[in-house]
Amino acid sequence: MTPQYPDQIRGTTIRWTWTEGPVTGTTHEHDFNEDGTVVWRAMNGPSEGHTEQEKQYAAEKVAEEVYMVSYLGASGYTLTVALNFGDSTMVGFASNEKGWYPGKGTFEVVK
Repeated sequence: MTPQYPDQIRGTTIRWTWTEGPVTGTTHEHDFNEDGTVVWRAMNGPSEGHTEQEKQYAAEKVAEEVYMVSYLGASGYTLTVALNFGDSTMVGFASNEKGWYPGKGTFEVVK
């Protein structure tokens, strides 16, 4: 299956702030590039300033104003998040071969 990059996601920068889960209180900014790569950076918290470029993301519209976004990080974690553009809330899951970690939060489109 070829990844999709809906216009609601592609070419944007979205700031995620986690309110529940293992990184509660942490904000991450994601640049969803036109070429299908994603660059994320920790804006605060224990990893503040850390940034990575991941090889590929996928995004799909799943309902009116709701998009799923997923990518596999170099760290071995897969992050999958549903972004509700109607109320700027998100719910997602980080997982690897050792664990599965749910989280919730809010987001804003920065660019």
